[in-house]
Amino acid sequence: MNRLVREILQVDRRYSEAPEAGLLKEWQKLQMELGLISAGKAVGQLRKARAAIYEYGEKASRMPAHQFRKREAAREIGSEGQKRQHGLGPSGGERGVQGVLQSVV
Repeated sequence: MNRLVREILQVDRRYSEAPEAGLLKEWQKLQMELGLISAGKAVGQLRKARAAIYEYGEKASRMPAHQFRKREAAREIGSEGQKRQHGLGPSGGERGVQGVLQSVV
């Protein structure tokens, strides 16, 4: 890549001194080659970055998700405990839903 940049600069300097169609074509060819190499490297770097995000980035976001699920589970457990206190839960004993309904009627 450094070689290409040096060649482009040399051709550019020669073209600025004496503009010729051959030098312009050579300059365009070298620019195209440099662009293809640069694009290829950029695509490779993007692939590596995406792979790293897939491999390592997802793990970082698991912690907040786990904490959220844990909080939600604690809330549900808390609400189940409240239901049991009022005789509405599955282990409400004799005073289950039917017991509460009979006491209302």
